[in-house]
Amino acid sequence: LLKARGPAFFAAAAVDLLRSRLGEGADAAGNFEGFALARYGRRIARPYLLDYSEKLWGVPPRKLLPEAAGNRLQGLKLSRMFAFLSPAAPGRSSHLEGSFFYPRGGIEAIPLALAESCGSGRVRCQCRVTRIFHDGRAVREVEINGRQRLGVRAAVTTLPLTEFLSLLAPPPPEAVSRAAAALAFRSLVLTILLLDHPDVTRAATIYFPQRKYPFTRVAEPKRRDPGMSPPGKTSLVAEFPCDPGDAVWIAEDASLVERALDPLVALGWVRRERVLTAHVRRFRFAYPLLTVGVADSLAVVDEYVSSFRNLASAGRCARFRYSHIHDQIDEGRKAVEALRTRGEI
Repeated sequence: LLKARGPAFFAAAAVDLLRSRLGEGADAAGNFEGFALARYGRRIARPYLLDYSEKLWGVPPRKLLPEAAGNRLQGLKLSRMFAFLSPAAPGRSSHLEGSFFYPRGGIEAIPLALAESCGSGRVRCQCRVTRIFHDGRAVREVEINGRQRLGVRAAVTTLPLTEFLSLLAPPPPEAVSRAAAALAFRSLVLTILLLDHPDVTRAATIYFPQRKYPFTRVAEPKRRDPGMSPPGKTSLVAEFPCDPGDAVWIAEDASLVERALDPLVALGWVRRERVLTAHVRRFRFAYPLLTVGVADSLAVVDEYVSSFRNLASAGRCARFRYSHIHDQIDEGRKAVEALRTRGEI
């Protein structure tokens, strides 16, 4: 803060932080806004946490649970900061969240390696789950692409929780369906630009909490792996959180490309004549919307889903929890362990 915003802002933020820490109930706030203000003070929380969160989730931070941040705020502690600043600190990482390996060729390399470990021919692609048949105690069959039914001994679902319930035959009890109606997901549109630039930024991802920018963050994939772009070229990926049916979700691809390109040109990052190709990708289920009051509905749904003895859940959307890819891989491992412990596999 001292380097980026100057001594005046630093001093004011320090006083603000001290006041917030001396206040009562610093960690007892029941919503994300109260949590952020209590822990970091208004001058830090507003520009760096609250404004960004409102863009990402599409609702005021006071309506979000503190869990909406996942575990990313765990690194923002004074003890960790001093350890981070100390060159002699044991196990010191170059990042407050720790060190991570990134696979050559991108994240796709991880599921490909997992599929290979399952054995040839055991992973089927282009197979949409269209019905899930059960007897009230266990999942018995899964229908694929509306025409093929496969017998099931045990299952791990990564389907969005509400989608899973909608595919059940017979359908869940009315009380469970009512509870599921309170669960919502945030969607995401990606605009990908391939550029005739050798590089653009020094960071893998840059966040944009300000309202004047239409996207929440921009990533440059080659900063994680140089092989993610052809030699002498680079790419940028701009993220637009949205809701199904809103102006961003239904916008024409060309309009979304311009919406991403205009501010990037204004920043001096990109020259229009250097844009080689542009692509748009839409993801209906990107983030579970963790709003205040959703816990009771989620508990009803979780209890019902957990009643299937041969079923386990893994992943952000299936478990309706904000998590990261390393968490989700670990959840997959734990799901298999749970089924093995129950004697289902």
